[in-house]
Amino acid sequence: MELKVNILGSGSSGNSIFIGTDKVKLLIDAGLSCRETERRLNLMGEQLSNIDALLISHEHHDHIVGASVISRRYKTHLYINEKTLEALKRGNFHTSNTVLIEGGNPFRIGDIEVIPFSVPHDAADPLGFNLVCGHIKLGIAIDLGSLSHLVRERLRGCDLLVLEANHDIEMLKNGPYPWEVKQRVMSRLGHLSNEDAAALLKEIVEPRSQYLFLAHMSKVNNLPQLALYHSQKALREANNHLARVFLTYQDKPSEIIKIRV
Repeated sequence: MELKVNILGSGSSGNSIFIGTDKVKLLIDAGLSCRETERRLNLMGEQLSNIDALLISHEHHDHIVGASVISRRYKTHLYINEKTLEALKRGNFHTSNTVLIEGGNPFRIGDIEVIPFSVPHDAADPLGFNLVCGHIKLGIAIDLGSLSHLVRERLRGCDLLVLEANHDIEMLKNGPYPWEVKQRVMSRLGHLSNEDAAALLKEIVEPRSQYLFLAHMSKVNNLPQLALYHSQKALREANNHLARVFLTYQDKPSEIIKIRV
């Protein structure tokens, strides 16, 4: 059996991740429109109508813009925690297919075990996710401003990691954003820099780690070559010379990864 992973989109224009096996197909976040989500799934031979569940990390627009329509149109179950759902309802968000989840409480969808965990970000109750299928462990943390002990432990030793590398610190400091926005991005509830991501990788990567996706990269305050440089250097320093590093994109899907489980 294969586990298939594709980052449909990542960045301020919309975040959505496909994870599927022969038995179950999931989306983590729905930051693209329903139509665009369908189009990008079709590119990899998948159908939106076949998605079994939609997991929501937090309520920011670039993670939920298509969630309500997808859930209502396809009767897709929406896995979401209570505080995030309350925040969305204040914004006129409607769905009747919700399944309440909580950080630290594992649950199973088909042959995939999901372990949500809290991450530091300026949202109601933001989550990262571990997904375990057979002997394969995935870690997903794409909107977080700092590296708590919990985040480190949940992401340690993953076979595949989707990790935020939002900005280059100097590019952000010298860039066009207003100072208050720069402060938010650099805060402990903002976004991880290339340097932050690299420091984490040196600590948590193990020889079993096979794949790394660099996520939520800023078009204004980062460059792909900078993000790649820092992450690849960190992997070498962690004595992992086998892991493949992939970029993610705002306007197109990433490369498709298939892992035998």
